[in-house]
Amino acid sequence: MQNKKIKVFMTGGTGFLGKKVAHILNNDERVDLQVLSRSKNTKWTGNLTLWNAGLDLKELKKEKFDVFLHLAGLYDLDAQYRDIIINNVFGTNTALKLTQELEIPLFINASSVAAASNMSGPVSPYDSNLISPFPDPYSEGKALTEVQIRNWPNKSVKKVNLRLGILIGDSKTGTIERIDGPYKALRGFEKIKKYIESWPGGFFLPGNENVSLPFVPVDIAASAIVSMMNVGLNNLQPNYFSYHITPEKGVRLRDFYNSIMHHLSFSKCEYTLVKELPKELTATLASKLFEFPKEQLRYALNLPDYSSIETTQVLGEDWCPEFSNYESIFWSGYEKFISNS
Repeated sequence: MQNKKIKVFMTGGTGFLGKKVAHILNNDERVDLQVLSRSKNTKWTGNLTLWNAGLDLKELKKEKFDVFLHLAGLYDLDAQYRDIIINNVFGTNTALKLTQELEIPLFINASSVAAASNMSGPVSPYDSNLISPFPDPYSEGKALTEVQIRNWPNKSVKKVNLRLGILIGDSKTGTIERIDGPYKALRGFEKIKKYIESWPGGFFLPGNENVSLPFVPVDIAASAIVSMMNVGLNNLQPNYFSYHITPEKGVRLRDFYNSIMHHLSFSKCEYTLVKELPKELTATLASKLFEFPKEQLRYALNLPDYSSIETTQVLGEDWCPEFSNYESIFWSGYEKFISNS
C-alpha cells in the first residue's frame, strides 16, 4: 500500500468506457486522476494527433504521474483507413512518447479483440498476425498499435495491453449511449422478420456454429482495467504484458440469435447457420439477410476463441458474468435507449 496518492494521467476519459473508469478512480481516495481530452471540460486539453498532443510537457512533467492510462481512440468498424491510422496508430504513438518524456513508469493501453480478428482460435493475448488480411481498417489499426507498443524501445516503461471484448451496456442497468455492435443485429432481424416468418420450411442465417461472442458489460470492463492497473503498479519490472478482457465462455452465436428472436417475438425460430447462403434462396431474402450490419457478419463468421487463462489468473474465475446472467438487463437497456431517442 502506497502512502502517497497514485497519480494517473488518462486519455479517453469522456468516452463510454472512460467515464466508467474515471468514476471508479475518482471515488478512490488513494488516486489522483487527471484527464486529457480535446474538450475544455477536463484539467488538460490536448489532441493526440498533434505533436506532443499540443501540451506543455515541462509543466506536465511536474505532476510526476505513476500511470499513463490510454483509453482514447476511434471506435468505428466502418471508419476510413486514414482516420484509423491518424487517431489510433499515430495517437498511440503520441501517448507512448508522452509516457517517455514525462518519465511515467507504467503505460496501459485499451486495445480490442479485433486485433486478432484475422486469426483462427484458440488465440492468446500475445498472438498477432500482420500477414493475413484484416476484415476492416479498425482491426488492422488495433493490431498495428499493439505491435508498436510491444516493440517500443524504451525499456524503463512497463507496458500492459488490454484486449477488450465486445463492449455492451452496464451489467446492472443495461445503459448504452448509441446503437452499435450487437445492438445493430437486432435492427437486422427487425428488417427480415416478416420474410423469415413467411418463408416455407426452415431458413438460413449467416453464422458459424463454433463462434462465441465475447460480450463484456462496460462496468465490468472498467473494473477490470482498474484492477489491472493496480496489478501493474505492484510490479514495476519493465516488460510487456497482454490480457484478453473477455469472458471465459462468451455467448454462442446461435444463443444470441435465439435471444434476439425471442425478444422480437418471432413466431418461427428454426434455422440453419451457414457461412455461405445457399443459392436456392430468393434474391429478395438474400438481399435482406445481407442488410445485417457488416461488423456483425464479420464477428458471426470469423471470430476466433480468445484465451482468458492469463486474465483469470489475475482477476479470478468469476470476474466477468456470462450473457445468460444479464440477458434481460441487456434488452431492457436497449429498449430504454430507443424510447428516449
